[in-house]
Amino acid sequence: IVALISLGVFAALNNTCYYTALKKTQVYNAALFHYFAPMLTIVWIYFIPQFWSPIYPIDLVVLVIGFLGVLWIAAPNFKGDRRWMYFASGSALFYSLELVFSSYVSGILNVSPNTSSFFKLLFQAMIMPVAGLALREPLRVENSGEIKKLIFGGVLLYLSFVLFFDGASQVRQLHLGLLSYIDRIGAIFLAAIFFKEKITKNALVGGICILGASLLVLFIR
Repeated sequence: IVALISLGVFAALNNTCYYTALKKTQVYNAALFHYFAPMLTIVWIYFIPQFWSPIYPIDLVVLVIGFLGVLWIAAPNFKGDRRWMYFASGSALFYSLELVFSSYVSGILNVSPNTSSFFKLLFQAMIMPVAGLALREPLRVENSGEIKKLIFGGVLLYLSFVLFFDGASQVRQLHLGLLSYIDRIGAIFLAAIFFKEKITKNALVGGICILGASLLVLFIR
């Protein structure tokens, strides 16, 4: 129960930070910062006995490259409004914990995907409105059409959770994080297409560093 509650709490905090960052910067900035999460899983699986997994030299190389990528993305904003960086960094931190707990409840505790999905969705529904109030975000729904979208999105979200936890029982924590990048990559391209967001040179170079570091984990180990 403690592991499932922790999973739900970290998922709620991750999404709260991520969506707040999205409101304060371009999609690609928040998404690429978010990619640092699998690098942080290396820290948790090394220092927390329940999540322990062998650490290889390539993992340390990955951490350095990934961190340089994050710094490169953030460089143009060091003198401006930095609030989005704080939220995006918080998102990466909480998402890394969400990843290791997802792998733990699915691969070690053998909790069913449906049960894990229920707890994850439940705690997000409980915590995120409170976080929204704390951040002075409006919680009202403007029209009935928005309610239908919320219900449809909730159903899709639940199904994605079930598939995610089913896969989490079959792969390691680091690889789980890498595979979860697919939706963030999609977000970057969709933002460029539909919202006409121009991907800056810093975001491109930093993104290559972070994604390249992740591919090192997947293919060189």
